Amino acid sequence: MMMGNEQILRDVVNLSEISTNILHSIEEISVGNNQINTAVVDVVNLAETNKDIIGRVNSYVNKFKLKE
Repeated sequence: MMMGNEQILRDVVNLSEISTNILHSIEEISVGNNQINTAVVDVVNLAETNKDIIGRVNSYVNKFKLKE
């Protein structure tokens, strides 16, 4: 019975270590997701800025008239 208790204790310790590793992995994934979300927001903002700039450049280019 004592050997069985020791095995159960080892299994509980192993399970605790595995759970801790899983928790750390989940935390790393969460940090990665936050970084990805920040990068996506930055890309969207840059795309909107580029769209505005392209629109302005287009309006300036359209002011030019070419002689035939």
